[in-house]
Parts: sequence; C-alpha cells; structure tokens
Amino acid sequence: MIHQSFVPDIQTLNVQGEDQIRLHERAANVAAERFGRQVFLRAVVEISNFCRENCAYCGMRRDNRALARFRAKFEQIAELLIHHRPASITDVNIQAGEDPVAVREIVIPLIKALRRETPLGVSVCLGTLNPVLYAELLEAGASIYIIKFEIGDPTQYREMFAPGTYLERLENIRHLAANGWKVSSGFIVGLPEQNESRLLANFKLAGELPLDGCSVSPFIPGDETPLSNDPIANINLTLNSMAALRLMRPD
Repeated sequence: MIHQSFVPDIQTLNVQGEDQIRLHERAANVAAERFGRQVFLRAVVEISNFCRENCAYCGMRRDNRALARFRAKFEQIAELLIHHRPASITDVNIQAGEDPVAVREIVIPLIKALRRETPLGVSVCLGTLNPVLYAELLEAGASIYIIKFEIGDPTQYREMFAPGTYLERLENIRHLAANGWKVSSGFIVGLPEQNESRLLANFKLAGELPLDGCSVSPFIPGDETPLSNDPIANINLTLNSMAALRLMRPD
C-alpha cells in the first residue's frame, strides 16, 4: 500500500533546482536506511526479440517488419553464463519479448542449468504468460518476475495497445505475487498524451499492487513504431518520479 507519510503530487514531480536536490537527497536517505549502501550487479540477458504483442511504444512490436528477429541458442547462453560471466555478477535477469516458444525451449532449461551449476539468483522478464508456465519457471528455480504494468490509466493502456488488457495485466501481477513469486513492476513516464491525472494514476497503482520492486522507465521513441516522432521523456520528471517512488514505497 502507499506509504502514508508520502503521496506524490504534480508539484513534487515537477520540482527543479534546490527543491529537486532536496527531494533526491531525501529519497536517497530513505533508500540507504532501508537497504544500506551495498549493491549487487545483475546481468541482463536478452534471449529473444520475437513478440506477439503490438505495443505502440515498443520497437519489438509484432508489426515491426524491419526488425531482425532472433532467438538465442541455449548452449551458447549457458556456456557464457556458467563459465565466462564476470565474477562481480550475483544475479541474472533473463529477458525476452512475449515469446512462449523461447520460454519453453531456452528459458526453462537455462534456469535449471544456472541453478545446478552456479550460485546466481535468477529473475525473469517474459511478459504475460499463463499459470502453467509461471509455475514451471518457478519450479525451475527463478524467484523474481519482472512484469511492468506500463500504464496506470486504463484508457491510455488501451490507446497504447499495451499487452492484453489492463485488467488482465493486473490479474497476472496479483497471480504471480500470490503464487510464490517476488514481483517487480513499473511504468513509463512521458508517454504522448500522458496528462497529470494519468501520470498520478501510475503512483496510485504502484501503491496498491503487491510488489517487491517498482521502477520508472522514460519514454524513448522507437524507430518503426507509431510514436517514432514523439518527443523523449523529460529526464527531470523521470528522476523525480524515481525519488517519489522511493519515498512512497521505502520497502
């Protein structure tokens, strides 16, 4: 739930200058109090850019015929991660477009190999799947599922052709959290037509969902998408949103 002592408003999210510095310092202090100053390094491994979704903001959308598609080879990725990863890596995040073929043929065998051969923690970011695949991934040894709710306003969610439907996405997040996963989610700042109420809806939803982590992604227009000519997100709004989340959800 939303941390009762801090609920972000538009004025806070738009602060600059000395007020912005104070906001960021306050947020950094809250994070340090909760988590200390230790960090870990997570390796992000992209195993497929095939995707059955058609999100207006994403270059991997299925209608992008200009994108060269690939699926990694299990043997090559396993060899790299088991025998040639940097010693500083403590966790690996296996990521793909929404590609159930890659989940079955690459991700599940890879997780099993990593759990058998390494001490690495394993997270996955694989989109909306089904309960059977979620259970198989968990049984294989992954523990964190990263699934962004993307857009907190149902109307804009539909306008942006975000994955499935708004309610389906939230149902999947709640299903994962109720069935043994640590769930990390997040949203996009700076999307076209994201007015003040739509921006604040993201924070309300982030406070209501059963999450172990939440992130902010700045909108960056992708080539070969319907939004390719729209402006990039404001960096100060993005950073202020990150700070606001830290204050709102210090856990």
